[in-house]
Amino acid sequence: MESIRKLLREVENEISSEKFIALYETIREKHVSIKSYPTPQDLIDCLHNQRNPNFKLNDEILSSLILEYQSQEESKSVGSYLLILFRPGLLKIFFQFKSRAKQFASYGELDLWCQIVTLFFEELSQIDLNKDKTKLASKVLGRLRNKLRDYFTALFKELGSEQELAIHPECIPSIPAKVDPQEIISLLDNLVKLGVISETDKYILLATKVYGRSMKDVSQELKGLSYAAIRQKKARAQKAIRTYLGKEKF
Repeated sequence: MESIRKLLREVENEISSEKFIALYETIREKHVSIKSYPTPQDLIDCLHNQRNPNFKLNDEILSSLILEYQSQEESKSVGSYLLILFRPGLLKIFFQFKSRAKQFASYGELDLWCQIVTLFFEELSQIDLNKDKTKLASKVLGRLRNKLRDYFTALFKELGSEQELAIHPECIPSIPAKVDPQEIISLLDNLVKLGVISETDKYILLATKVYGRSMKDVSQELKGLSYAAIRQKKARAQKAIRTYLGKEKF
């Protein structure tokens, strides 16, 4: 948990910087709902007010900030600010799913938090402000919670498959002798060019499916990705390939 607190302190420092305060001033001048809050902290205090919340005003403020996040070059700074604004709800989700995460030996608290933050920014990018104008906070957090629930459901299914293979190793599929590994490499190269998978996805699939490397070994090589992240990327890449190739087995 300390590593997560450290990350949040770093974000707080970022939105306390002169650079962000200058950015906040430009945003404040553009949006009537934000204009009456002289500092970033004043706005945080308003949105975190649980005693007498103004839901209509809160929606207007969040709508303005999410619009800025979606439309401007400095969205990273606005994203950091939105992360702090949503921090109570995001931490609540973290503790709700903490026990689920513990069921995976290789999945730590930081992995869970990073997944929550990733899904949070994904939702901020995708939300349609023309349709979603009310109860923005609850909608963002609710959709994030649903995506996280689906994510863990997929992980549990994969864990069950891995346990079944450990019990029955004869069920592990192998590449037929007649299949030239170079053909698979060429296929993956084309899929990368077409945007179906990424270069990292290609590396993971080659390492695990062609050269027989374990995901644990691959995670040690790709130091920027945890074992859980690599497992997720592999599953998503395989699903994307199956969809593109018309449900063929890969």
